[in-house]
Order: sequence, then structure tokens, then C-alpha cells
Amino acid sequence: MLKDRAKQISRYKIIFFIILVPFIMLAQNNSGGSNSVCAFFEYIDKYIPNSKDSLYKSFIIPGNEVELIRIAYQNAIALNPYEFKAKLKSLTEEWIKTGEKGLHPPVNLKPAYKIKLMKDKLVERYGEDYVNILSTPIIIKVFLKEIQDALYSSQDKNGPHARQTNLIVEIQEILKGKTHFNCGESISISYLDWWYQDNPLSLEVGKSYLFPVEPWYGKNDNFKSLIIKDPTSSIRILEITNDKIKSIFPVKSEHDTSWLEFRQYFSTTYLNN
Repeated sequence: MLKDRAKQISRYKIIFFIILVPFIMLAQNNSGGSNSVCAFFEYIDKYIPNSKDSLYKSFIIPGNEVELIRIAYQNAIALNPYEFKAKLKSLTEEWIKTGEKGLHPPVNLKPAYKIKLMKDKLVERYGEDYVNILSTPIIIKVFLKEIQDALYSSQDKNGPHARQTNLIVEIQEILKGKTHFNCGESISISYLDWWYQDNPLSLEVGKSYLFPVEPWYGKNDNFKSLIIKDPTSSIRILEITNDKIKSIFPVKSEHDTSWLEFRQYFSTTYLNN
């Protein structure tokens, strides 16, 4: 009887462990993103001047520290972009309060500008294309199923209203952002039409594309609201036809590149720590 009781207890332990493990792994993933966010902003405090006057003096970051900053920034953006943006928003609100009751602007550097200065240091070491990809949390190959017209209304009562396009896509492959999505999943990705008023997008239903994507940071809804990455970036939407990608970036070639070659180059060059 005691043996049967011991077996029963052992069985319950196994079941409990199986149930608990996914939650432990999820907590570890979130913790990794949170730790990286904290680490990146600690590096900003450590190396980036706080005063505008200090910008005239060069600031030096040791080479080994630059690599650690790169890793912290990459993990913060990839694992927890919402927390990264929330931290920036909190710091910006504190910065605004340093102005004297609105009578004059704050004398210290704006937090977003300090991030830009840190990214400039990363660009010096790794190049602009690399840092742009580092700053993009999600890069996916998708099949375009539907294009919908919509109207964007700002949550701010006095905010803007604009024409919006929603792209209904099926994820075919995930180059970056595997912790957030699965292949075969259908999602909606949006953009405001005026973002591309100088160079309108030409997308066709039934074709495959490589999309640089980021969460709509105004809505922390578990990656349900997604937008095309900043169109001013060197990363852009790329068409994929017959398993060939129509681009010279990031594979430096004047000809179409096979998707397999592109994917291998991308993984080796941009995703390895």
C-alpha cells in the first residue's frame, strides 16, 4: 500500500512539473527581455552625457563594452519591445518635469536623443544597416491575403485622423520574432497612407513579401496591433517571387538573390550573437 501511495505521489510530481515548466520558461523569457532593457538604459546612464554642453566633449566607450551594449539592445528590442518603449516614455515624462513649471525647456538631453547617440556609437562599430536590423523586433516572410482600407483615429481627442491600410497576411517564415509568432498564423499589419505619400507602396494580393514589423506601441495587446517598420529606415518591404528576393540589401548583389541564400546570409550576419 505504501508503494502504491509513493507511486501516486511520484505521478503527481511529474504532472505538476510538466504543467509548471512552460510557465517557468515564459517567466525566464520575459525576465531576459526585462533584464536587457534595464541593462541598456544603465549603459546609457553610464556613458552618454546628460548635459547638452557635454556633447562638445567626445565620450569614449571601451570596445568590449560596445559589444555588451549591442547584445543588451538586441535582446531588449527582440524580447520585450513594449517594456523598452514604456521605459523610454517614463524617462521622457521625468525629463519634461525637470523644466521649471513649463517656463523653459529642460536643460538636459532628451532620453530619445541619448538613445540616438548610443545607436550612433553602435553604427560606428557595426554599420548603419546592421543597427537598423538590430532596431527591428520582427522580420517575417508573409503571403499577402487581403488589403483593407480603414480610418485611423488617434486615442488623443485632439490627435490626427488619417487613412490607414491593413494588410492581412499569412506568416510563411520568421527571420526575427520567433518568440511572438508561429508559421502559418494569419495576422494584420497596418500602415498610415501618408507615411508613403512620396513613394506609395505597390503591393499585390497573392504575392509573398519580406516585412519589417514592430508593435503599435500605443497598444500593449500582446502583439495584435502591428505596423510596418519606420519607412525612413534602410530596411524596407521586399518582394519575393519564385523563391527569389528582389533586393540588393542586405545581400550585396545587383541581381535577384535566392531566398535560401538570403535567409542563410541574414541569419549568419544579423542574428548570431
